[in-house]
Amino acid sequence: MATNSDHKESRFNMNVHDPVFNDHVCLLCAKPCANRRSLGNHLARSHFPDVKSIKLYVLKFFCENGSPPKCACGCGQEVAWHETQYRFNRYVNGHNEAGFCVKQIQFTQEQIAKRNASIKRAYADRPEIKKKISVAVLKHAAEDLTFSQKMSSLAHERWQRLEYRALMIASQKKNWAENYDARYARVFTEEFARKISAANARRDCKRTSKVEAEFVEKLRTLLPADDVEASKWFNFQERHVCVDAWSKSLNAVFELDGDYWHGLDRRSDFTREQLHNMAADLRKDLLFSAKSATVYRFTESDDRWRSADTLASFLGASRHCMVNGVTVKDGLFMFEDDDHPVLTRDALLKTPREQREKLLEPLVDFVTAYAEHRGFFYPTCDHDLRDELTHAADLKINAGSALLQSKFKSFWHVSKGPAESCLSERALTSVLAYRIGLNDSIMYEYELDGKKIQSNEMFDISPKQIRRGCVVQRKAVSWFKPAWAAHVWRSLLGDLERPAVWDPSAGFGARMFGFAATYPRGEYLANEPAAMTHADNENLASDLKKISPDLKITVTKAGSELWCPESESCDAVFTSPPFFDREKYFDEPGQCWRDHPTIETWVKGYVVPTLMSAERVLKIGGKLALHLPLDLVDVFADNVRENCVSMRRTPERDSELKMHADHFSRALGKTNSRREIIITWEKFM
Repeated sequence: MATNSDHKESRFNMNVHDPVFNDHVCLLCAKPCANRRSLGNHLARSHFPDVKSIKLYVLKFFCENGSPPKCACGCGQEVAWHETQYRFNRYVNGHNEAGFCVKQIQFTQEQIAKRNASIKRAYADRPEIKKKISVAVLKHAAEDLTFSQKMSSLAHERWQRLEYRALMIASQKKNWAENYDARYARVFTEEFARKISAANARRDCKRTSKVEAEFVEKLRTLLPADDVEASKWFNFQERHVCVDAWSKSLNAVFELDGDYWHGLDRRSDFTREQLHNMAADLRKDLLFSAKSATVYRFTESDDRWRSADTLASFLGASRHCMVNGVTVKDGLFMFEDDDHPVLTRDALLKTPREQREKLLEPLVDFVTAYAEHRGFFYPTCDHDLRDELTHAADLKINAGSALLQSKFKSFWHVSKGPAESCLSERALTSVLAYRIGLNDSIMYEYELDGKKIQSNEMFDISPKQIRRGCVVQRKAVSWFKPAWAAHVWRSLLGDLERPAVWDPSAGFGARMFGFAATYPRGEYLANEPAAMTHADNENLASDLKKISPDLKITVTKAGSELWCPESESCDAVFTSPPFFDREKYFDEPGQCWRDHPTIETWVKGYVVPTLMSAERVLKIGGKLALHLPLDLVDVFADNVRENCVSMRRTPERDSELKMHADHFSRALGKTNSRREIIITWEKFM
């Protein structure tokens, strides 16, 4: 066994990066120790607290001056003690080529996603975590006055790294895409808009151009000089608004619009800046209208205001005039007709995709502002009602559809429908992105400047195309064609001259139209609980009765489970009932999906009462026809069999409607058609 003196002589010779303590004699008391563990136990028991551990023992007897060894890379830093291997490291962590002995852990994307999801869940489930962190940060900032500056400096330094910036942008986009509605509602509040507007007012960020200064001076020559205030800010509750000039005596706003910046130099193919400014003009006009203000808008290039020698001639030179909130002269942008494009397809085809991507946001802003100010882009139709009735009687497939869609504004105002989509930034962005070619459709061939070019599908951006974009992206409810209705009525009623019928769900007028086309001397009774749709049906009934004076029409504002005609008064009952919650037309009392929220309550509270009423109102030999999707056929058939004992199925009268894939689906390569059926019964006793 080695002696104590032998160890003392070799105290600096032991390798502190890989010390060996087998058959070791304690240098403090000469007690023999079989191994490192034995030595460690001995030190803890006999030499506590001065040399209570292996680390302190190695420092005392085997390290120069009792200090940890230096890093082998030559940096001069002391290395750390390895707590599990009982030795000093050779390098400071990361100073060797491969990093310290342990390889850097590489997390998979799945692991990272799970970890992030776990953190988000913890924040969502335990709000006290966020509060605790916030309190700690605020406390630290209060104690250390340089803390905020340090954090800001670190954030700025990180943001300068392109890879960090790209990562953060991608993360924000992903988060917004997954939680758009919630984040938008949380960030872009009315209070936020007011704060931004107020900040602009405080900074007085409105710059006055030379021509605007000329305009104000001209106005001051026609009014007392101190009566005219330039660059006037109005602090409305909704927002702060700056105008070019304000007259106290006239209590009137004056605006001078540059031809280019306000889109007055063209009628289509507007630039990004023009679209934004046109949107701002529409919103400002809407705000002043709500405040019952008087507003005059002038055009920069119009010399009439420059040469005016009286106030009356000056005001007469205005392009747009509103008096006490009522528009007297409308000089803001207005679509001339259904096909008037704000952007033409030819211009879009000439625009690179990356530029079209930049054009999308101001285009959405403009269309939304236009819809807010002027309302939805309702279709117009100059078809003659009498001619359309004749075409429907001849079973021409599209007869009456365009006319009804122009009359039934309720069709466009269904929940999450086209009218609502035009006021929703997210929904409208989806529609317009596709229409300007930001899509993955098949390639189409277009002719541009006499040449054939290939491009993704693209359209003019006109009222008609905005509407169609909403329809093909399923933002409109399904449409029942009047010619289909005419065919069904004829199959049910045959040669009857004055039949009486009941339509439990009038909808958008197709069955009323089809009945009037085939039986102009009959009586049509219907239910329609939705207020707006009921009003549209009443208007259609009035128009139809002017053409057919013997036609009787009554539309009751109630659900079919609540009202029906008199017993045995009808020759036929035909309708397209609500398909439970498949299409939620309106959120108001009387709507099936709202009044009967589960399939069980819908069957019990709507389907059964309506079927029993249909049986009751039918005469002996009367017919019942229901337009149904295939998955609801059994629901209605089973309930007729169980609850309507006098009704029997007449499959020979059934007919099938094949709904072909729409243009949008075909453009994506989806060609599957959808089948719906007209299923029939007859009352035999």
